[in-house]
Amino acid sequence: MLNLHKYYLKQWVFILVALSLTSCALLRTHDNDSPKVEVFKNQWIQLPTPQALGLHVSATQILSATYGKKTYSAQVQVEVTPQHIILVALGGWGSELFSIDYNGETIKNSHLPMPNAQMGIQHTLTDFIFTYASPTLLRQTLSSSNITFTVSPRQRVFSLNGKPIIQINYQYTDP
Repeated sequence: MLNLHKYYLKQWVFILVALSLTSCALLRTHDNDSPKVEVFKNQWIQLPTPQALGLHVSATQILSATYGKKTYSAQVQVEVTPQHIILVALGGWGSELFSIDYNGETIKNSHLPMPNAQMGIQHTLTDFIFTYASPTLLRQTLSSSNITFTVSPRQRVFSLNGKPIIQINYQYTDP
């Protein structure tokens, strides 16, 4: 019985090493010519430039997301300067899941093969901007859509035609 467990453990180690070594070859790279994204169905917005955000950030966090009944976690490195917003997510095995580089004109990204990854990448960037942009900048950005948002000291709620779609809760009053 013990030898059988060792066999399966060796198989898993082999698979993880193989994934780590080949993940760079698996990444798909895309350039989006325009920072105009579809936030919700038929609701397009022009993303503000990194310079308009007025942020200088360098941070690493463990982020978790729940989809259905499963929770997924990844380590994410964020760099924001007036020239770029760069987000890089690493899987538990240390390889890149996706990366985003937005310079105000184009969105460059790479990601492991997965269904609808391109749309998910753009939503990740949009969610980051929705979370950290000033209320004034968000009002300008959303003015050409049917998306509205309300701000309270520890929360932002984005609604489409009066129905809440995204709710962001903050631990502190300063996002």
